[in-house]
Amino acid sequence: MSNKVTKVELSEFKNDKDNVKEFSNGEITVYWKADLCIHSANCLMGMPRVFNTKRKPWINVTGADSKEIMKTVDSCPSRALTYLKSTSFTIRKKRKTKKKTPKFAKVQILKNGPALVT
Repeated sequence: MSNKVTKVELSEFKNDKDNVKEFSNGEITVYWKADLCIHSANCLMGMPRVFNTKRKPWINVTGADSKEIMKTVDSCPSRALTYLKSTSFTIRKKRKTKKKTPKFAKVQILKNGPALVT
């Protein structure tokens, strides 16, 4: 399940700035809506260097890689935590490289004759 912000939610967040907090690192913006939080603590256990209730602000989006933060935010069951990726930020998957089969030369020495190379 993805907790990526929808267009409808984004417009609601802009209208309800008192109840929605936003934290950005330039690559992603994490939104927190306290009213929806059911305190499952998935964020706290999943990434304590980013989500720490003993600090103010309690979300430090510079504490980890954006991809890791998105993965942790996706584990929020109530969608109290959501995120929006910057248009300039894209996640690239590692390319699958074809295994190159080594090329070997086969040398066969013929009786009383030349060498046969294939």
